[in-house]
Order: sequence, then structure tokens, then C-alpha cells
Amino acid sequence: MPRDPFLPALDRPSSVVVARNRARNQWRLVLTTPASPQTEVVVIDDASGLLLCQPGPGFPSELAALSSLHALGYEAEHRGDALLGYVATRCVAGVLLATRTREKGVLPGGHALLTLTESAWLLLPLSQAGPGGLEVASPAEQEFWRLLQQVTLDGAHYFCWTADLSRPFPSPRPAADPAPEFVWNRWLSAPLARAGLPGRCPVLLQGAAEVSLHAGVGAAPPFALALVSRRSRRHPGTRYLARGLNEAAGPGNEIECELVAWTLARGAAGGRAGVRWACCVWRRGTVPIWWGVSLASLQKGLAAEVYVRERDPYRGSAAYFRGVQRAWARYEAGQTAAGAGGSVRAGQAVAEEGSASGMQAAGGQGGGGATPANPAASEDAAEEGLHVPVTCVNLLHCNPAKASELMLSSHFQESMRHVRRILPPGAPIRVVNFDWHGNIGRLGEEKGVEGFWSFMEPFVKQTGFSHGTLHDGGAVGEGRERDGITTSLGPARRTPWAGGWVAEWEARQAGVLRYNCADSLDRTNAATCFATLPVLQDALRTLGVDLCVGPGRDAGGAARSGVEEGGA
Repeated sequence: MPRDPFLPALDRPSSVVVARNRARNQWRLVLTTPASPQTEVVVIDDASGLLLCQPGPGFPSELAALSSLHALGYEAEHRGDALLGYVATRCVAGVLLATRTREKGVLPGGHALLTLTESAWLLLPLSQAGPGGLEVASPAEQEFWRLLQQVTLDGAHYFCWTADLSRPFPSPRPAADPAPEFVWNRWLSAPLARAGLPGRCPVLLQGAAEVSLHAGVGAAPPFALALVSRRSRRHPGTRYLARGLNEAAGPGNEIECELVAWTLARGAAGGRAGVRWACCVWRRGTVPIWWGVSLASLQKGLAAEVYVRERDPYRGSAAYFRGVQRAWARYEAGQTAAGAGGSVRAGQAVAEEGSASGMQAAGGQGGGGATPANPAASEDAAEEGLHVPVTCVNLLHCNPAKASELMLSSHFQESMRHVRRILPPGAPIRVVNFDWHGNIGRLGEEKGVEGFWSFMEPFVKQTGFSHGTLHDGGAVGEGRERDGITTSLGPARRTPWAGGWVAEWEARQAGVLRYNCADSLDRTNAATCFATLPVLQDALRTLGVDLCVGPGRDAGGAARSGVEEGGA
């Protein structure tokens, strides 16, 4: 019988229990996750803090595991929905628990999207510290734990156990093989992988994730929308500390966003076997050059002055754009090869003018990078994605009265000339300018937004969006792995989606639009909202969804009436 793509695919809930033998001061972790059909017991070595798999087979349930541990003198002391990470220092073993999560919705194919609403660090004393634990640790160790516990997690992260959300929908990779750029607990989950327990921590993504269901008009089936954003971890930091590029060629506040719409396919077997879907992806972030802001003294009213680094201000700009192109090329091709995520690897160097050696590894992480073992593979990597258009929509002031932003905007233009000198002729990377505040101030909100729509129309149409169908791939047996992810489904028009589903592609988005203002905040929020509205309208029309916004009004008209609420 066909599976319902709107229902969660997860049969067993995930959980983690921290159990303790007080007489011996020993700790055990009891893990129930979708990564294993059994409940597993993990030993925390009380001397070194290393994680060890308990010998023997696992348990059929959490209750059976706890009963076995109880017979050995262990009692359950802490419980959570998931284990997010683990760190051990000399005196303390730190266990990061997701103590409360909330399901935000179900993605196509039945994959539950969970947001982290509450987390907790458990600091467990190791034998070297005795009962004192952190109190007898060195000042450096205490400071390490103090800083680690200050990192904001609650309300800012989300995860999905059964599908890869670190890449645009529908990703052909399994959930346990995410794009490293967007995984915020990669270091924290490494001890589990080293212990032979990969995938026991969910992939923690930073950003927002919302899913909404909508009733169909008349006899039409329901449809759903998902808005997902994932922040890059290449340049972490607050608004005032993480601006522009860093040594990893990561711009501050870099976020990849996608809007996914889906509805039941008409005429599918049983009426519930297929999904029609559409997806639009864009990026946003600060200007990808070396720049920052200096704050004036209190006497000057805490004014913020923009500065651009004098030496090599564009070093890493080309590497950033090549990373975006490579990641998008793999998405276009529907690659199932591991590592597809735009991460910089050896052999993918970009010649950066003005660097001390004349050749800087992509991202500026050393001179030249390792020599690749396969020259042909290196050549392929060097050319990968060069065809991908990247259009930067610059929303900064173009008014001489706003000298700081005008200077930053001018450097942005010059950096693009620098990038085009490095890349092969005709590389489709460009920046276009729309002075958001200037146009809104001169034309008013309604006319200003209409002007922005007219300005963006050719770029939005050139970029388009991806769409196709999603169906149960149970009839497709070739190349099937245990978890339903396939690696040999053939041409790019047909790719796997987690849980044994298959995505049939009818169209693919042509490149990426990237938006920026100064900090990639207010102006970028407004601009991306208004730029995406006509795309959403076209996507829903492609899916056969009637917007039903009233006679004589389209989605643009509905949006224009709400400009005052949206603001600039």
C-alpha cells in the first residue's frame, strides 16, 4: 500500500538517558536513535573520559537496557530527547543533551523537522578529579567549560534525524553525511564517531525552520510550505565581530535559505503515493571582502565607521564564489558523492592576486594546499561549477552623503573585477545595485517595493526555481542501500531522497541569487521577502495550487497591500 508522504517516517522516538553508579562513580549513556535498530549502552571511561561501546549485542528497548544497568547498580539520573555532543577534559566529561524539542512540521516524504527549545550541559566528574569535579580543575579548564556553556543553542538550532537538510531540497545524501559548512555540532559529535557510533548525534543546523499546512481550494488537495535557513559556520561570531571575510573565505552572517512548496500529485496510485514539489534557494551574507566596523567613543555617540583592510582586501573573495559555484554544481548534477557541500579541499586552490606567495589555498588557509594525487581529478575540481551564475544583489547606500556604505559598495565592485581577473573569461559572477533605503525614502514604501520588483524581475526569471515529483521508490531496486539512499539511480533528472523516495526533476534552478546590505539584517530581510513572493506565486502555479487571493488581485497585489506591515 502506498505510504503517506505527509506522515512522519520515524517509527521509534529518539532518547538518551544518563545513568550513574554512585558507589563507583561510573557513568553510562543509554542511546535510542534512528541510526541503530537497537538501544545501545555507551561506557564513559572514568579515568580518561573516552567513550566505549559496551560489549555484546544491544537491547530491544530503552526499558530493557535500563533494567540491565539497574542490576549492576546504575540509576537513571538525567534524560533528554537526543544527545547533541560530548567533550572530555582532564577532570570532567561534558554531555550535551537536548532536553526539549518541538516538531515544526513534516517535510515531503515524511521527515520530521525538530527545533531545539531547551538544552543542558551535564558536567560529570572523572576519577582524576574525585568528587570535586570541576571545582578542582585548573583555571584554564574551568574557563573552557564556562565559555562552552555560554554558547547560545536554545531556539537557534534545528535538526532532522532522517533526511539531509544541510543541502538544498531534495538532497541525495543520507542524514549522516551532511555538508560540513553548516554542521554546528560536528566537533561535539566526533567522540561518538571515534567510538564507532556515527549518526548517534543528530546534525545540528543553526537557523530558522518553519512548516505550514494549507487547505486546498474546493476539491483541490492540501499544500504545504517550508522555509528553512542554515547559517554557515565558517565565520561564526556576533554582528560586530563577524563581518566580511576571514581566513576560511567565509563571510560573516552567511546564510543559505530555501523555500519549499509541495502538494499531492494528481492521479497518483491510491491518491497518496506521490508529491509535486518546488524549491527556491538563495543566499545572504555580508560583503565578501575583508572589512569591519570600528565604534567611536561615547563622546561621538557610539558612531560606527566602516573600514576596509588596506592589505589584500580581496584575498579569499574568488575562493568564496568558487565554493558557492561548486556546491551549486553538485546540486544541479544531483551528485550522490560524499563530500558534496562546497567545502574547500586540497587541490582546489585559487590564484589570489596580492597574496604573499602569489598562490593562496582557497579560503586563505595556507600556501598552495597539498598536491593532489590525481592531476585529472584536480583539473576537474578546478573547472567544477564555472558555469554556475552567481548574482549578488547589493542593497547598500549609493549616496555620497553615506560615505561609509558608498566606500564599502565601491570596494565590492572592485572585488568583483578582481574575481573576474582570476577566473576564466566570461565567468557568470556579477553584482547589481539597488539602494534600498535611498529608493524607499525617495519613492515611498509602495512605489519603492514596486521599483524593486521591476529591478529584480530579469534576475529572478533567469534564475527560476527547481520543481518535480517525489514518489515512493520501492519499485526501484538497483543500487539500493539499507537505509534507502541509492547511489546509482542514473541521470541527474532522477535522484534519491531519504527514506527510499525518488525525486523526478522537471526543472532546475539556474544559479544563485545572493543578497547583502551592511550586516545582512533588516534591508536583506525585506528585500528577500519581496523578491521571493513572485517566485512563490509561479511555483504554486506550477504545482497547480490556486492562491485564491481574490478577483483582480495577484500575489504581487496582495503583497503590495501589506508593504506597510512588512516595512523596510
